[in-house]
Amino acid sequence: MSACSGTKKGYSPDKKFSPQQLQADFDLYRNILETRHPGLYWYTPKPLMDRAFAEGRAKLNDSLTETAFRNILSLVNTKIGCGHTSIRSSKAYEQYIDSLKSPPRFPVYLKIWKDTAVVVYNLDKKDTALTRGTIIESLNNKPVTKLLDTMYQYLPADGNNPVAKDQQLSNGASFGNLYTTIFGKSDSLKIGYRHAGGPLQYTFLQFFKPDTSAKTGDSAPKAVSQKTREEKLGEIRSLKIDTVRNFAVMDLGSFSPHLDLQSFFRQSFKELKKRKIKELIVDLRTNGGGAVHNANIFTRYLVNKPYKLGDSLLTLRKSARYNRYLRKDKLALWVLGFFTHRENDGYYHFSYYERHRFKPKKSLHYDGAVYLLTGGFSFSATTMVVHTLKGQENVTVVGEPTGGAAYGHSAFMIPDVVLPHTGVRFRLPAYRFVMDKKVPRDGEGILPDIYAGPTIEAIRLGRDYKMDKAIDLILEKRKD
Repeated sequence: MSACSGTKKGYSPDKKFSPQQLQADFDLYRNILETRHPGLYWYTPKPLMDRAFAEGRAKLNDSLTETAFRNILSLVNTKIGCGHTSIRSSKAYEQYIDSLKSPPRFPVYLKIWKDTAVVVYNLDKKDTALTRGTIIESLNNKPVTKLLDTMYQYLPADGNNPVAKDQQLSNGASFGNLYTTIFGKSDSLKIGYRHAGGPLQYTFLQFFKPDTSAKTGDSAPKAVSQKTREEKLGEIRSLKIDTVRNFAVMDLGSFSPHLDLQSFFRQSFKELKKRKIKELIVDLRTNGGGAVHNANIFTRYLVNKPYKLGDSLLTLRKSARYNRYLRKDKLALWVLGFFTHRENDGYYHFSYYERHRFKPKKSLHYDGAVYLLTGGFSFSATTMVVHTLKGQENVTVVGEPTGGAAYGHSAFMIPDVVLPHTGVRFRLPAYRFVMDKKVPRDGEGILPDIYAGPTIEAIRLGRDYKMDKAIDLILEKRKD
């Protein structure tokens, strides 16, 4: 199916594909989206999407590498305004990157918000200029504001939600990775920076290559202890109880079906009841979603009345066309065949989720004060949780708006599509979900009750400003 080898040894990132191959893959990408994407024109009218497709295809008149082709696809893809529809590298490229030993890296990790870029980490410990809390003003004489405007055009988000895009760029090495993908690597970058209240200064940033050589006197590499499954799970979901101040923090980084969440929830809420914990902070800041079933079970432990997941859940049509290019699609096709039916609007509706009212848990239901921490990575199924609980008397949402749109999103089942010539993949959501038809369809996330956003000072000091705010709210309320 793919023109490039699927092995690490046979792949070269410099390999170029012919215009005919690129155009064929691009046309297939467009045809599949127009045939099967349930929300293609939600945020961008058809004439503007048609123009984006035409502009993208017009750039394919010369041979290009996979990376260059992906950049063109990403520019078109972002116009859709769907956070679940993203461009991915081929498996061969992915394996090639994994095979590299300590490749040179963009050394600086940044926190991005509202046209502001601040250093949160620097791989180069010898760099005394770009330390935590340093404000970045320019890269190679390009102002950060203009750089961000360019980089946003490559990042998918619901309705081009700016909080979601800022958070994507703030995720570890993501800013540096996207910067080099768009602008390429160079020996060094001229960085304009300043410390808080200080003058504009310049330094040169070089790509960082970790020293993997053994130090003198080392007889053998130290054995790395393997983490147990429980330790790995504990890094994603955990319950910690502050025995001094008598409140609990539940870190819930995903609703993935592979985390034994039903057992975790049952044990956690049992422990909260046993210890008579009256305040619970739930950290959803890194939770990009997962299984709707798990999100729903969690919600039922906290919600105080029956609720629906949303207003509508539908797909455009039942069609086997293009199935041979889809991966992990068997479940989606089975569900489409047995649980959706055509209604008067011509769409195929998943009526169970549209009409069923889920009830609160009777056993181990939590009635104490709940503080939900949210941000740009609070997405997909997590947005559904926040939507259901926000406004409940004992629930306070703290942080930044969710990265997932308050109106709804296209998701639920998301197979990969593999383009046959380049091997480039893209995610294709199967359903269009309207969570709340009363709110504007503008891509804006669910707003917090109490805003707690980043500040330069908080980053410099390494403070967890959202968690600090939630704890302050608990302690202040106790004084009342």
